[in-house]
Amino acid sequence: MSESPSPRVKELYEFGPFRVDPEKETLLRSGEPVPLTPKTFQILLVLVRHSKELVLSCNETRSMS
Repeated sequence: MSESPSPRVKELYEFGPFRVDPEKETLLRSGEPVPLTPKTFQILLVLVRHSKELVLSCNETRSMS
């Protein structure tokens, strides 16, 4: 007897008027799409996913060592 896969939880981030949808790679502001390059979206996603942590760029990391 096989178990049915559990439903996937959709990953969404909301702050102020913004909503980030990683699956669709979209940023909405008050329901309207905000145009971002793929690279910019990926940077935003890292910052949002790690909003409670300190995130350093490669340049900052190199200058601290």
